Amino acid sequence: MKKIIIFIILAVILLILLYIFLSKPANSLSDSQFVEIYVSLSILSQQYAGNPETFNQEKEKLFKQYKVTEKEFQRFHRKYQDQPEKWVDIWKKINRKLEEKLKEVQKPTP
Repeated sequence: MKKIIIFIILAVILLILLYIFLSKPANSLSDSQFVEIYVSLSILSQQYAGNPETFNQEKEKLFKQYKVTEKEFQRFHRKYQDQPEKWVDIWKKINRKLEEKLKEVQKPTP
């Protein structure tokens, strides 16, 4: 009888821990993913400036590609904006990435 009670208590504890672990909103977005998405969104917004419907479709594809939701992206963005010292580093990475993309576009084709 004692073993059954201990087993039930352990099972309940395990279920509680499992629930806590699975229900916790995991911010799976890394700095580098954020930079890539941010840069891609900047390019898409310029590319589809006159066509908001296509922009939204492409934006959704982008989020699916990175397996992240727009909410997670916005949460990450707000979190870093509230931490200016960290936002500066992210912004530098974004600028570097945009410069790389610009150089790729400006390369002469043979």
